Amino acid sequence: MHLLADSGLESTRVLSKLVIAGNQLTAPDAGLLSRLEYLEEIDAGNNPFECTCALMPFLAWTNATPVLVLGSADINR
Repeated sequence: MHLLADSGLESTRVLSKLVIAGNQLTAPDAGLLSRLEYLEEIDAGNNPFECTCALMPFLAWTNATPVLVLGSADINR
């Protein structure tokens, strides 16, 4: 399962904390997350991230963003 633009987040730019933990996500949409201008913290733990090419943009985003990414130990880097 992917975090997609149809989740309603594309119109929520002032969100500062996002919890996507425990949602069976395999590859969150890094493009969508990067548009959340005021995001300071994301809890992405307890998801079955799969080490595939689909996860690469999210991994690049986690490494490039000042956003605190909780649960990153669950991500195989």
